[in-house]
Amino acid sequence: MTTLVDRFVWERVLRAAEMPNRARFVALVLATFCTPPESGSVAYPGIAKLATAAELSERSVRLNLDWLRDAGWVTRTKQVRRPRQGSLDEYRLSLPDGIRPLVLLETARPEASK
Repeated sequence: MTTLVDRFVWERVLRAAEMPNRARFVALVLATFCTPPESGSVAYPGIAKLATAAELSERSVRLNLDWLRDAGWVTRTKQVRRPRQGSLDEYRLSLPDGIRPLVLLETARPEASK
């Protein structure tokens, strides 16, 4: 089971996690499309729009979104196919099983000056 999380917490944890660079980039671009409801953790840009924003091919975006879904970083909550317009799926940002955001955030923060 994955954990839904606020966009900004998700971005911090994502930056500290190990993953392919292109997957991380697609994830961060996807986050820019998040909407305010539910702490800004819902996005539905469509593959073509996401590919344009990331300056990647649609195939590369699809492959990296698949990787992110399989790893638990995003959850596809709605799958919409529009004739002649492509897909407009809805994604929620999530944390994979075993990722505890507070632990990762604490390790990612620089130590306070003494």
